Amino acid sequence: MRRAINWLRGTVTLEVWGPFLERFFNICAAAGLGLWDVETQEEHRARVTLALWEIGRARTLAEKAGCEVEEAGRGGLPALVMRYRKRYGMGVGLIALALLFAVFSQFILVVEVEGNENVSASEILAALQSEGFGVGSYGPGVDVRELSNRMLMEMEELSFLTVNISGIRATVIVREADPVPEVADDRAADLAAARDGVIVRLDVTAGRTVVEEGQAVLAGEVLVSGLLTHETGDGSGTIWATQQVRAAGEVWALTRRSLSAATPWKPWSRTGAGRSQRDGPWKFWGTGSIFMETVAIWTGDVIK
Repeated sequence: MRRAINWLRGTVTLEVWGPFLERFFNICAAAGLGLWDVETQEEHRARVTLALWEIGRARTLAEKAGCEVEEAGRGGLPALVMRYRKRYGMGVGLIALALLFAVFSQFILVVEVEGNENVSASEILAALQSEGFGVGSYGPGVDVRELSNRMLMEMEELSFLTVNISGIRATVIVREADPVPEVADDRAADLAAARDGVIVRLDVTAGRTVVEEGQAVLAGEVLVSGLLTHETGDGSGTIWATQQVRAAGEVWALTRRSLSAATPWKPWSRTGAGRSQRDGPWKFWGTGSIFMETVAIWTGDVIK
């Protein structure tokens, strides 16, 4: 930072020589004159750099120390301006370039999104664009708090959003909201049989069982009731309260199903000539033949 300030103000390099060179440095230090890049060339000769506007003081202090000074060169912005002072076109161009840079540096040219995982950056950028913020927006005119509030109202997937603007770059920092938990269907309901069968196993997690293992039930019959009853503790069986819940669980039963299968009366076979012909009916016993059979089987199914 100090070098940048010195470059803007301008610098000058002096060559100092004399029999009492150390005295010159001591007087400058006592007077608060800043010197840097001190380089000793000979026994009584040195080169120093100081601010351009301090050159008059340096000459006066050198005379007090009995030394002589000679300017060896200048640097910084003033020297650059003096070098090109007669090139008006270049000067105008540099001024115009500086003005353009000063103006365009106030507009946002790059927008980045950080902190998103499930919500894509394109969705966030599109929502920001709909709110009037994006590439080309005037940075100092952006109300970050208002923009964040509008974005959180528009995108329920986000729980936090802020925008950091640094020159032409804007960084959008977001935090995603926790997913909404699924709400279980707690409406009161009974668990009924889907088809006829004989109960073989009950696995009830909610509700009141109204059937027993080994009991035959019909399709549509209630297996687990969603009505819970609470009896008094005196053993009289008196019900003092009821509660409606959603019955849940699995009920296994043996069910009867009929399966039918058909076979052709005369099956096909391939002859030596490459043609197919029908054989005679299949013989299973005697002179009888079968073309259709109906089989009844028992399976263990969930009939809840």
